[in-house]
Amino acid sequence: MVLVSLEAGVADLAGSVVDRAGSADLDGTDVLASLEAGDGVLSDSALAGLADAISVIRVVPATVMYLHAMPNLLARASSRDSNSGSSSSSPDGNQKHYNQPDPLGNRRVFPLCYYFSMNDINPELVAYIEQNIFPKYDKYYSHGMIHINNVIKNMLMLADYYGLDKNMAYTVACYHDSGLNIDRENHEFESGKILASDQNLKKFFTEDQIKTMKEAVEDHRGSRKERPRNIYGECVSDSDRDFDIELLAKRQLATSLKNYPEIQTFEGHFERCHVYICKRINDGGKFNLWTDCPELKERRDKFQKDYLDKEYARSVYKKEWDRISSDGTKEKIINFYEDY
Repeated sequence: MVLVSLEAGVADLAGSVVDRAGSADLDGTDVLASLEAGDGVLSDSALAGLADAISVIRVVPATVMYLHAMPNLLARASSRDSNSGSSSSSPDGNQKHYNQPDPLGNRRVFPLCYYFSMNDINPELVAYIEQNIFPKYDKYYSHGMIHINNVIKNMLMLADYYGLDKNMAYTVACYHDSGLNIDRENHEFESGKILASDQNLKKFFTEDQIKTMKEAVEDHRGSRKERPRNIYGECVSDSDRDFDIELLAKRQLATSLKNYPEIQTFEGHFERCHVYICKRINDGGKFNLWTDCPELKERRDKFQKDYLDKEYARSVYKKEWDRISSDGTKEKIINFYEDY
C-alpha cells in the first residue's frame, strides 16, 4: 500500500520526478512551482518522470488537485487515459476539470495534512464517477466539488480506520449530494435513488452492496436523530461534517446569501451562521459523532474550540466575505449556482 502525504509529500514527489527524469537543471521546488504555475517549463523527460511517479502512486483526483497541475500538463503527464476526466465551461469561460480546483477561486479545499490510499479503489469506477457523477455538482457551490472532495477525504480515512470496502466508501461519498437539484429538503432520498438506479454500478458491486450504499446515502444528514442503518451511513454522516472553519465559512456564507437575500450585511449573515452552528452543538457541548475515530474527534474538538471563540470565527468569516465580495464570487453564488 502506497501512502501519499498531501503536505510534505508533494515536494518529495516533485523531487523524485527530477531524480527519475535525470534533470540537472531543476530541483523539487522548481518542479512544484512549475506545476502550480502550469507554465510548461518541464522537459519531456521530466514529464515522463512525473507520469512514472503518478502511475506508481495511483494519485486520486483530489491528490492531483493539490499538485496544482494545469489541465494540459496533466494530459501530458498522467499515465491515465487523457479522456478519463470531463470538462465543461464555467460562466466566466474557464474550463472546469473535475480533478482541478474550482475555477472561481476555491483552490484551498482542506488542509494538506492527510493521507490518501487509492490502491484498493477500482480505477474504472473512479473514471466512471469522474465522467458521470461529478458533473452533477457543476452548478453547486456549497455542495460542489469543494465539499465532495472533503467528504471523500474523510470517508477514506474512516474506511482505513474501520477496514471498510474503499470502493463502497468512495462511491457513497461521491453520490451523497447528487440529488440536490431534484428536492433540496429530501435530497438524501433522491441521491439514494440515483445511486440505486445507476445500472453501471452493477459492474462494480453486488445487489447487497448497492442496497447498503443506498441506505448509507439516505442516512447521511447531520440533522438525523436516528442512528444510520449501517457503518457506511455512520461514516458518511460524520464525513459530511465541516470540522474546518475556513471551509465552513465558504459554505455557510454562500448558503446564507442564497436563502436569506433580505440580509444585506456581513454582520447579519455571520450572526445567522454562528447561531445556527452553535445550536448544532449538543447538550454535552459537542457535535454528535456516530463513529469513534480518534482523529475525527480531535478535529471536532479543535473546531468547536475555535468556533466558540466568536471573535476568531468572525475574523475567518470576514476574510471569506471580503474575498467573495471583491472577486465576483458573491454575484456568481447568487445568480449562477443552484444549491441552497
